[in-house]
Amino acid sequence: MEFIDAIKITNKERLIAEGYDIRGILQTTIEAFAEQIFVTGFVHADPHPGNIFVRTQGGKTQIVILDFGLCFPLAE
Repeated sequence: MEFIDAIKITNKERLIAEGYDIRGILQTTIEAFAEQIFVTGFVHADPHPGNIFVRTQGGKTQIVILDFGLCFPLAE
């Protein structure tokens, strides 16, 4: 476990104020969950906004998904 210093994905005003690309964040988040469903078949089953944050790491925007306590494999 670690402390994640990030902005809640629903805090649009702060994300805009700090210069984040909202459309890019949404696109990356959709792609992350689509990859879980359609590529790996292993899915985070609790993807509510309280588990999704945004931060800058190494100069790049990073979507942080928390709480992988509820995950499951999808059947073919």
